[in-house]
Amino acid sequence: EIARSQRDGQPLSLIVVDIDGLEQINDRWGHDAGDETLKSVAQRLIDGTREIDSVVRYGEDEFLLILPSTALDGARFLAERLCQRVRARPIETDDAELPISIHGGVAELAVDDPDASALIARAEAGLYQAKLGGSPVHCAAQTNEPRLGLGHGLGLSTSLPQHQPDPAPVRPRSF
Repeated sequence: EIARSQRDGQPLSLIVVDIDGLEQINDRWGHDAGDETLKSVAQRLIDGTREIDSVVRYGEDEFLLILPSTALDGARFLAERLCQRVRARPIETDDAELPISIHGGVAELAVDDPDASALIARAEAGLYQAKLGGSPVHCAAQTNEPRLGLGHGLGLSTSLPQHQPDPAPVRPRSF
């Protein structure tokens, strides 16, 4: 996707999503509940994205969302919407309904990014800012110029109320 973005001169954004409290869910409710949480969050992320977007697991409790033809502002809006989508409904297991939330870091491919690692690092910095901060959106430091001259890397949190309503799913897909 990076090569295509650079070749076509189109923006490319990335969201790094972290599931809050997955380790505690595993410890208290067991690994089956943790697995159900992972599947449910993954499905909500997939349902909230376009077919051209990619949702991939990245570590124990993180996902990467790769967003072709999406500038930073669009990725930020999507990340906020996904935070709402995940938080709107608890995870249902055999034993309990578990409230769930996520944090997200957002970054746009910069002109001088040599590869995916710089883009991922900025999105992870946004995620770190979101986890530390107390408001829904945090700007992360970005030394590179974004491809289209837009904004910074951003961090998003579901810990405070969001301002956009949770829209209906974009399309059905399964995880």
